[in-house]
Amino acid sequence: MCIRDRNIAEEIIRALCFDDADYLPSMASPLYSLIWLDKRLFQEAKRKVMTRLQSTESVEKLSNCLEKLMDDVEFNADPINRDKFLFNYTAVSESIKSIVLV
Repeated sequence: MCIRDRNIAEEIIRALCFDDADYLPSMASPLYSLIWLDKRLFQEAKRKVMTRLQSTESVEKLSNCLEKLMDDVEFNADPINRDKFLFNYTAVSESIKSIVLV
């Protein structure tokens, strides 16, 4: 995975966590594709985004929340997994709003 892909994944996760914008649902598919290509990319991008938080409690809550993105999602090309990820992404984006106050 190239540096540019890592930066894109990090920016999407950062936007999910800290932005309050209408475009966020449209970012789910690109993020899923990047995670599907390289599972480590998600962990690395998540770690970098969480360094912006000051509270240890917020970091832990956000980490747990972001892990839910992959609930019941298998790493294969079955479209049902993408649909599960999109559903999880929507639920997680709502949960994050109560954790991270910008």
